[in-house]
Amino acid sequence: MKDSKNKVNLKYIPFDVLEEVAKLFQENAEKHKEKGYDFEWKKAEPDEYEQALLRHISSYIQGEKVDPDSSRLTALHILANSMIVCYHELERVKNEQRKRKN
Repeated sequence: MKDSKNKVNLKYIPFDVLEEVAKLFQENAEKHKEKGYDFEWKKAEPDEYEQALLRHISSYIQGEKVDPDSSRLTALHILANSMIVCYHELERVKNEQRKRKN
């Protein structure tokens, strides 16, 4: 029997939601392809996505459940921007840990 005790159990993730977020990322990549968007969010300043996250949260709280630009759920934009903010935070922590080791 394979030991999976210390492995992440992905069954807790709502994959239907994750798939919709992936579609949003893909649509943005296609929309901005001529600008070389391909994973541009990895290189952007975290503040840019923190601000976008706050704008989408504000819109959602004010009743805008569907984003007028993308026609996708505002909640998906909140999740996508949250993921990008988390990505940058994880990278920042990893970089700090690397610096401490050196």
